[in-house]
Amino acid sequence: MHAACALLVPCVASGCVEEPPPAVERGTLMSAQPADQAGENTGAGAVAGVVVGTVAGAAIGGRGAGQVAGALVGGALGGSAGAAAEGAGQTHTGIAYTIRLDDGRVVTIFEHHDPGNPVFAPGMAVAVQTSGRTQIVVPAAPR
Repeated sequence: MHAACALLVPCVASGCVEEPPPAVERGTLMSAQPADQAGENTGAGAVAGVVVGTVAGAAIGGRGAGQVAGALVGGALGGSAGAAAEGAGQTHTGIAYTIRLDDGRVVTIFEHHDPGNPVFAPGMAVAVQTSGRTQIVVPAAPR
Protein backbone atom coordinates (compact mmCIF):
# COMPACT_ATOMS: atom_id res chain seq x y z
CA MET A 1 0.00 0.00 0.00
CA HIS A 2 1.31 3.47 -0.85
CA ALA A 3 1.91 5.70 2.17
CA ALA A 4 0.33 8.71 0.43
CA CYS A 5 -2.69 6.63 -0.47
CA ALA A 6 -3.13 5.60 3.13
CA LEU A 7 -3.23 9.23 4.20
CA LEU A 8 -5.52 10.58 1.50
CA VAL A 9 -8.17 7.98 0.68
CA PRO A 10 -10.16 5.42 2.66
CA CYS A 11 -8.83 1.87 2.69
CA VAL A 12 -10.77 -1.37 2.70
CA ALA A 13 -9.74 -4.99 3.28
CA SER A 14 -8.76 -5.45 -0.38
CA GLY A 15 -6.44 -2.41 -0.34
CA CYS A 16 -6.67 1.28 -0.97
CA VAL A 17 -9.69 2.74 -2.78
CA GLU A 18 -8.43 5.35 -5.23
CA GLU A 19 -10.29 8.01 -7.16
CA PRO A 20 -10.73 7.10 -10.82
CA PRO A 21 -8.50 9.08 -13.18
CA PRO A 22 -10.11 12.16 -14.71
CA ALA A 23 -11.97 11.68 -17.97
CA VAL A 24 -10.19 13.51 -20.80
CA GLU A 25 -11.80 14.81 -23.99
CA ARG A 26 -9.79 16.53 -26.71
CA GLY A 27 -10.96 19.46 -28.77
CA THR A 28 -10.15 22.81 -30.35
CA LEU A 29 -10.51 26.08 -28.47
CA MET A 30 -13.01 28.30 -30.28
CA SER A 31 -12.95 31.33 -27.93
CA ALA A 32 -11.67 32.58 -24.59
CA GLN A 33 -13.67 35.43 -23.05
CA PRO A 34 -13.42 37.17 -19.66
CA ALA A 35 -16.46 36.23 -17.58
CA ASP A 36 -17.91 36.47 -14.09
CA GLN A 37 -19.57 33.52 -12.42
CA ALA A 38 -21.79 33.68 -9.37
CA GLY A 39 -20.76 31.32 -6.62
CA GLU A 40 -22.97 28.63 -5.18
CA ASN A 41 -25.23 30.08 -2.51
CA THR A 42 -25.09 27.72 0.49
CA GLY A 43 -27.89 29.38 2.45
CA ALA A 44 -25.60 30.23 5.38
CA GLY A 45 -25.94 33.95 4.69
CA ALA A 46 -29.73 33.73 4.70
CA VAL A 47 -29.79 31.74 7.94
CA ALA A 48 -27.44 34.17 9.68
CA GLY A 49 -29.51 37.08 8.34
CA VAL A 50 -32.76 35.58 9.66
CA VAL A 51 -31.25 35.10 13.13
CA VAL A 52 -29.79 38.60 13.35
CA GLY A 53 -32.86 40.20 11.76
CA THR A 54 -35.26 38.38 14.09
CA VAL A 55 -33.35 39.40 17.21
CA ALA A 56 -32.98 43.01 16.04
CA GLY A 57 -36.61 43.22 14.91
CA ALA A 58 -37.88 41.85 18.21
CA ALA A 59 -35.77 44.35 20.14
CA ILE A 60 -37.03 47.26 18.04
CA GLY A 61 -40.66 46.08 18.13
CA GLY A 62 -41.01 46.55 21.86
CA ARG A 63 -43.36 44.22 23.74
CA GLY A 64 -46.33 42.06 22.81
CA ALA A 65 -47.69 42.19 19.25
CA GLY A 66 -45.09 44.80 18.23
CA GLN A 67 -42.30 42.47 19.27
CA VAL A 68 -43.75 39.59 17.22
CA ALA A 69 -44.30 41.82 14.18
CA GLY A 70 -40.81 43.28 14.52
CA ALA A 71 -39.31 39.79 14.75
CA LEU A 72 -41.18 38.60 11.64
CA VAL A 73 -40.28 41.65 9.55
CA GLY A 74 -36.71 41.67 10.85
CA GLY A 75 -36.28 37.98 10.07
CA ALA A 76 -37.59 38.37 6.52
CA LEU A 77 -35.44 41.43 5.81
CA GLY A 78 -32.40 39.87 7.48
CA GLY A 79 -32.76 36.66 5.48
CA SER A 80 -32.98 38.55 2.20
CA ALA A 81 -30.01 40.74 3.07
CA GLY A 82 -27.94 37.75 4.23
CA ALA A 83 -28.63 35.79 1.04
CA ALA A 84 -27.73 38.81 -1.11
CA ALA A 85 -24.53 39.41 0.85
CA GLU A 86 -23.46 35.78 0.51
CA GLY A 87 -24.12 35.76 -3.23
CA ALA A 88 -22.28 39.05 -3.78
CA GLY A 89 -19.25 37.77 -1.92
CA GLN A 90 -18.96 34.71 -4.12
CA THR A 91 -18.73 36.18 -7.60
CA HIS A 92 -15.60 34.91 -9.33
CA THR A 93 -13.80 36.48 -12.28
CA GLY A 94 -12.40 34.07 -14.79
CA ILE A 95 -12.30 32.91 -18.38
CA ALA A 96 -15.11 31.20 -20.30
CA TYR A 97 -13.51 28.78 -22.76
CA THR A 98 -15.74 27.60 -25.63
CA ILE A 99 -14.42 24.34 -27.07
CA ARG A 100 -15.47 22.17 -30.01
CA LEU A 101 -14.75 18.64 -28.84
CA ASP A 102 -13.46 16.05 -31.30
CA ASP A 103 -16.87 14.32 -31.24
CA GLY A 104 -18.52 17.55 -32.52
CA ARG A 105 -20.11 18.76 -29.27
CA VAL A 106 -19.49 22.35 -28.21
CA VAL A 107 -18.96 23.03 -24.50
CA THR A 108 -18.19 26.12 -22.46
CA ILE A 109 -15.99 25.71 -19.40
CA PHE A 110 -15.61 28.52 -16.84
CA GLU A 111 -12.25 28.63 -15.09
CA HIS A 112 -11.07 30.94 -12.33
CA HIS A 113 -8.22 33.05 -13.61
CA ASP A 114 -5.37 34.56 -11.67
CA PRO A 115 -3.63 37.54 -13.30
CA GLY A 116 -0.32 36.42 -14.73
CA ASN A 117 -1.56 32.95 -15.69
CA PRO A 118 -1.70 32.35 -19.45
CA VAL A 119 -5.00 32.44 -21.33
CA PHE A 120 -5.21 29.84 -24.09
CA ALA A 121 -5.59 31.15 -27.64
CA PRO A 122 -8.42 30.26 -30.06
CA GLY A 123 -7.42 27.49 -32.46
CA MET A 124 -5.27 25.77 -29.85
CA ALA A 125 -5.63 22.02 -29.29
CA VAL A 126 -6.86 21.53 -25.72
CA ALA A 127 -8.07 18.76 -23.45
CA VAL A 128 -10.97 19.00 -21.01
CA GLN A 129 -10.28 17.00 -17.86
CA THR A 130 -13.40 16.06 -15.89
CA SER A 131 -13.28 14.69 -12.36
CA GLY A 132 -16.63 14.63 -10.56
CA ARG A 133 -18.14 18.12 -10.87
CA THR A 134 -14.80 19.77 -11.69
CA GLN A 135 -13.60 20.46 -15.22
CA ILE A 136 -10.35 22.10 -16.27
CA VAL A 137 -8.90 23.06 -19.64
CA VAL A 138 -5.28 22.15 -20.34
CA PRO A 139 -3.11 22.20 -23.45
CA ALA A 140 -3.56 18.92 -25.32
CA ALA A 141 -0.63 16.54 -25.46
CA PRO A 142 0.64 15.94 -28.99
CA ARG A 143 -0.94 12.93 -30.66
